[in-house]
Amino acid sequence: MSELEQRILKFLQDRDWDQLHPSDHAKSISIEASELLEHFQWSHETIQELAANPEKHAKVSGELADIMIYCLQMAILNNIDWQAEVTKKLDKIENKYPAEVFKTRQKAAGDSTYWEVKNAARKKSQSEE
Repeated sequence: MSELEQRILKFLQDRDWDQLHPSDHAKSISIEASELLEHFQWSHETIQELAANPEKHAKVSGELADIMIYCLQMAILNNIDWQAEVTKKLDKIENKYPAEVFKTRQKAAGDSTYWEVKNAARKKSQSEE
């Protein structure tokens, strides 16, 4: 267990929060994600514009940290090797969304490539069930 994971576990144990249900963490992740999204309501900043706004960048960073902490808490308490799971998921989505199909700075309006690949993957997963 990494130093960060140990610190998170100690934080939970010190407060008896290591007994929380997985649904408690899932709800908290969703709530924090909504708080992150609230910072972008009615706006469409670019990465550069967000970086140029220190106050907003700090708020977004804090909300993202909240989400990540809850995700790590859930993984730690449920014995999920989150690094292995992230690696496995990256392998899967690299194959699902090949760079040569999706790499572009500006897709034409209404480009359906993403949805064609997404729907084909859904059909495939449904047929495997």
